[in-house]
Amino acid sequence: MTDHNQYLLAIDQGTSSSRAVIFDRHAEVISSAQQEFPQEYPQPGWVEHDPEEIWRATVAVVREVVDQAPGGVESIRAIGITNQRETTVVWDAETGKPLHNAIVWQDRRTADTCDTLRQSGHEALVQQRSGLLLDPYFSATKIAWILDNAPDARAMADAGKLCAGTIDSFLIWRLTGGRHHLTDATNASRTALFDIHRQCWDEDLLALFRVPAALLPDVMDCTADFGHAAPDLFGAALPITGVAGDQHAATVGQACFEPGTAKTTYGTGCFALLNTGDRPVQSQNRLLTTVAYRFGGVPTYAVEGSIFIAGAAVQWLRDGLGLIEKASEVEVARHAKGPLRRGTATTLQVNVGWRCDLACHHCHVEAGPKRTEMMDERTAERVLTLLARNPSLATLDLTGGAPELHACFRPLVQGARSLGRAVIDRCNLTVLLEPGQEDTAEFLASERVKVVASTLRSATSPPLER
Repeated sequence: MTDHNQYLLAIDQGTSSSRAVIFDRHAEVISSAQQEFPQEYPQPGWVEHDPEEIWRATVAVVREVVDQAPGGVESIRAIGITNQRETTVVWDAETGKPLHNAIVWQDRRTADTCDTLRQSGHEALVQQRSGLLLDPYFSATKIAWILDNAPDARAMADAGKLCAGTIDSFLIWRLTGGRHHLTDATNASRTALFDIHRQCWDEDLLALFRVPAALLPDVMDCTADFGHAAPDLFGAALPITGVAGDQHAATVGQACFEPGTAKTTYGTGCFALLNTGDRPVQSQNRLLTTVAYRFGGVPTYAVEGSIFIAGAAVQWLRDGLGLIEKASEVEVARHAKGPLRRGTATTLQVNVGWRCDLACHHCHVEAGPKRTEMMDERTAERVLTLLARNPSLATLDLTGGAPELHACFRPLVQGARSLGRAVIDRCNLTVLLEPGQEDTAEFLASERVKVVASTLRSATSPPLER
């Protein structure tokens, strides 16, 4: 690098935030900025991001660090991008407008599709070609779902009017003003559509998942010419010269260049990658075979193990249950001898929204100081675990307002058996029901649940607050 343009700009587009960092030639941080964006959970097991929110957050943090850089935009030599993998966007090739929210890597909506393909004997082909398994985690079924469910998407795809890709592709397309539809080999290797041996999109996998090849980006090395950012974005036409999925970028960052070297990273999830050199190794224990990185047209492979929920669980404890105020408090809780709780909370409230479109899909859980989280029916298991671990919780308030409410109560009450009836029997159970919820009252009675109060509100009573 010259003194004139001595810095590198890294874009780290993650699951919960977008971040930008400017480094000098010694890998020292010159400036950084981070901006969170909303997580959307439209149904149980579904996780989405608004691509426009991702784009806005990304542009905002880049502009912030550019403004902080000594010498401004003229001091920046190039842009590199790393991104949350597998998360999928389908957008209009002419307007750039997404047809649907991005389907996030954590999303499980296509589990039935994967089960059907597995039962039909297709997993061996998927694993042999892509190195991956049949799982909603990967991009292939996400793309197919959007094409099947977004209005006119299939017809537009057949007419060549759509683009599809992972977040890196979407950002490259937007950054370059729609001039380049590209990805790198690491992100391509996470779609279940890419032949990691031939290093190209696989015709058989495309047919299996019903994804037209014309939608997909060209696949580049991790270090390549990905085009230039439009000058009106940041004040100069900055070249984009490096792209890699987040776990692969970490593998490079940890200098895992020799076979047998490995990295582990801990974020929203936990991921371990082991470099296997120029030979893809197929695991006999359902680990993944993936492209670690590709330089000069030559791929290096890795075996990967993944834990999907790590930091996400800490975030849930903080923002959902409200048991901690900041993430660092989990260390205190880990060493605590007594039960984990804030203040002197003795009541756990489960409040299911009164509107029918919320009932039995989501409920609010409050513990101690008022904290609210939207959850699905699996809240039952979480509530029971919280009760089991916190003897101070002596009252369980179940509040609802829709005929389908019993769909939430049933797993809660029945699930108590797995932890022992004493867990729920020790609580004073109060239930507030709406007209039409007599079935719930009958169910509680049939389960011999101790109920302190069970009141059917009149039809003229005001609705419960949401």
